[in-house]
Amino acid sequence: MLVLTRKLNESIQIGEDIRITVVRIKGNTVRIGIEAPQQVRVVRGELQAMGDRLGGILEDRVRRGEAVVVEREEMESAEEFTEEWSLVGAAPVGAGH
Repeated sequence: MLVLTRKLNESIQIGEDIRITVVRIKGNTVRIGIEAPQQVRVVRGELQAMGDRLGGILEDRVRRGEAVVVEREEMESAEEFTEEWSLVGAAPVGAGH
């Protein structure tokens, strides 16, 4: 793992297409901005495993005609991740499956 120190408004360039910029520092929290091509998936680490698991369950349900994913909004916490998925015509994820 490469570890770098950056100050407010400083950035890190990854290849030609990805730039990470420190946009705010407040207490022990750092807000970063990520510029990347649309085809590059960017997700917070704590949501990666949860998203993979939930996504697989939803894909199976859609394939079987049991569910339709409506949309997921931007979330601020891992707890909101499962709350923001909207399903039509299906029991809640995890119920009976």
